[in-house]
Amino acid sequence: MDVLEGRAVTVEGYDTAVRRTLARLTSASWGAKHAFDRFPRVAFALSRPAVVWPVVEGLLRGDLSHPGAAGGLARGPLKVVQALSRLAGSQDARYRVEGAAN
Repeated sequence: MDVLEGRAVTVEGYDTAVRRTLARLTSASWGAKHAFDRFPRVAFALSRPAVVWPVVEGLLRGDLSHPGAAGGLARGPLKVVQALSRLAGSQDARYRVEGAAN
């Protein structure tokens, strides 16, 4: 948008801005995928409580930038899914590093 609005001459910084904006969500998504692949019954059981769905809705609407931004009772199940992703050997940390470095 900066190029279109005349605030920038090139799109050079666009890649960095996109990575910075999406890195934590990408990391969480890959982590959850690994948890669901490796521990499907537990991961699905943790995702079923009604307190988790407002977080999913918020992520899809763009109201939350990543699952860690959620509060309330949903944090417990989300933290367990995060721990399961690490047990499953998720390599999601590289997305966090890329986002932080740029």
